[in-house]
Amino acid sequence: MNDSNRKESQPARQYNAFAVRRCVRRQEAAPGVVIFAAKSFTDAGDNSDKYHPVIDLESREVRCDCAHFQYRLAWRRPTVASDPAHWCKHLLRAVHNCRRAGELAGVLQPPGEVQ
Repeated sequence: MNDSNRKESQPARQYNAFAVRRCVRRQEAAPGVVIFAAKSFTDAGDNSDKYHPVIDLESREVRCDCAHFQYRLAWRRPTVASDPAHWCKHLLRAVHNCRRAGELAGVLQPPGEVQ
C-alpha cells in the first residue's frame, strides 16, 4: 500500500530494530552443549512460538528448530566458524551470547561478523 492510498487515520508504520529486539536465554546446558530458548521475533504475543538454538561447544556445530534454519540453512551444516549468513537470527544471537561468555574463545571470528 503506498502513501497516497493510506487513510488519514492510519499512521505510517515505523520500524525500529531495537524496539523489536528479542534476546535468547540459556535454557539448559548439557556437557559440551548449550541450549537456548528464543521467542518468535515475528509474533509478539504471549503464546508465541519458542525456538531452540543449540551450540555444540565440542564439534562447534550449530542448529536451530526454527523453520528458516530447518528448510533453508540446515543442509549447509553450519558451524560457529562458518559464515553468519548461514545462521538464522536465533543462532546469531546465541553465538554472540557464547562469545561474550568466553565459551568460544578459541574459534576464529568469521569475516563479516559484527561483534
